[in-house]
Amino acid sequence: MNSPLTNNRPTVGKLLRAATLCLSSDGGIDVARQRLETGLAEAAGDGVDLVCLPESAFWPTFDCSAAEGADGETAAYYAALAERHRLHLLAPLLLREKSRLYNAMLWFAPSGELVWSYRKCHPTPLETERGISPGPLSFQPHDSPWGVMGCAICLDINYHDVMERLAAQSVRLILFPTMFQGLALMRAWARMNRCYIMSAASVQYGCLVDPLGRTPIAPWAHDDLMTADIPFDYEVVTTTYANRFPGIRRKYGRQVIIDRLELESSALLASLHPEKSAQDILAEFDIPTEIDELALC
Repeated sequence: MNSPLTNNRPTVGKLLRAATLCLSSDGGIDVARQRLETGLAEAAGDGVDLVCLPESAFWPTFDCSAAEGADGETAAYYAALAERHRLHLLAPLLLREKSRLYNAMLWFAPSGELVWSYRKCHPTPLETERGISPGPLSFQPHDSPWGVMGCAICLDINYHDVMERLAAQSVRLILFPTMFQGLALMRAWARMNRCYIMSAASVQYGCLVDPLGRTPIAPWAHDDLMTADIPFDYEVVTTTYANRFPGIRRKYGRQVIIDRLELESSALLASLHPEKSAQDILAEFDIPTEIDELALC
């Protein structure tokens, strides 16, 4: 189910513990499912809120005979896993809808309910040859319990129409299931969109890029289950007002995170305060966001 966004403002003071799991169907579907179940059990034991799986993890080379509806056996399997482990699960499906096929990702809530889906907007030529259709560019991001999240599947990250639509919807985290690393594009779009991008791949070149374009978790520097705590209540500012940062730290202590990227004259301010948002704190200290400051230039 895709519904219009109800609230673009992030939930104040919340961290999302997100994870991606390296997974492929190379050893067969049964082996992939066993690895998935083991990985989700590990994630649940580590307090993970959301697990994102790689693109096409359960069908080899876009074999269109594997296509199913969102009410099919594979979707039911994902729903049962999400409910069993009480976590959110974003999982791949070669989706059949009437006469069309899509390379899709489906979001299952801890209740097992299918709450959101995304269809790849820019299939590769190989996918198109095999009958996979482009997803609609009118897609809506997901208004999650933490804030607005979106998805870009593999080749999508190359295209302004997808990434700029995500930016226009104030997406805080883009989940990027992919079959190529795409690190340079991830860093560019994370910085331009001022958001986190977390990739899920079949091998360990998945990574996390933050809104300043840095790589807190680098490719090949993690286990098959890559886990990160992501603050959703943040703003990007310039260091023009860096002389006010010490006052913020004195007042709010560990309830605020301020990360500076000095050579780029940028900083990320995140609030962990139970009542005050990052916007509230910036307003209190008369600091504009980077977007607002640049609009005056």
